[in-house]
Amino acid sequence: MHLFYSNNIIDKLATLDDDECKHALQVLRMRIGDTAQVFDGMGNLYDAVFIKNQDKQLIAQVTFKYQLQPLPYNLHIAIAPTKQTDRFEWFVEKAIEMGVHEITPVICHDSVRLNYKTERIHKIKLAACKQAFQLYLPVINEPVHFVDFIKKHQAGFIAHCKPENKNSLANLINRQSRVIMLIGPEGDFTSHEVELALQHNYKPVSLGNNRLRTETAGIYISAYMRSLI
Repeated sequence: MHLFYSNNIIDKLATLDDDECKHALQVLRMRIGDTAQVFDGMGNLYDAVFIKNQDKQLIAQVTFKYQLQPLPYNLHIAIAPTKQTDRFEWFVEKAIEMGVHEITPVICHDSVRLNYKTERIHKIKLAACKQAFQLYLPVINEPVHFVDFIKKHQAGFIAHCKPENKNSLANLINRQSRVIMLIGPEGDFTSHEVELALQHNYKPVSLGNNRLRTETAGIYISAYMRSLI
């Protein structure tokens, strides 16, 4: 059964916005009387039947409601946007499929790219949720500078490539953990950034012996957390 997103579900009526409406009518060729499932991004899933098409909106009557329990952990990845936009988009897609709760693009000293296309990322987010049947819509924040991020979010983990003793993820994280993970740009964090993070109660962690690309490191931690459940 086709799955759609709606943030407008009131009195057992689910209204699809313009993009979801176009997808239903023009791509999937759905019609009034067809059945589908709708999710609200907060863990609720609804069986529904389309009853009205008006003003670029498709309205469905809810016939049954389910609720999916959230994952036992909470994962917030703060990651430097990659130089190539498609690599950052790929990370967002796959991290969402694996259950990331929040993503913050972090602008570091050696960052090359400073932003991303908000509308396109939103579409990728919705598509990834529907693909993976991920009923909790993750938060993707606007880019923020590294210093501002660690001041606001004190205490977490930082994955970097500097030659120093680092903790194993297995020794720090369990299936009920609330995790904030900092992942640097393609040139890694500067020594000053690492020191600032440590001063704000971030613990250095190892992601293995191999040097990973930025987006690969993000996928690694997403997959590791998901493997704990």
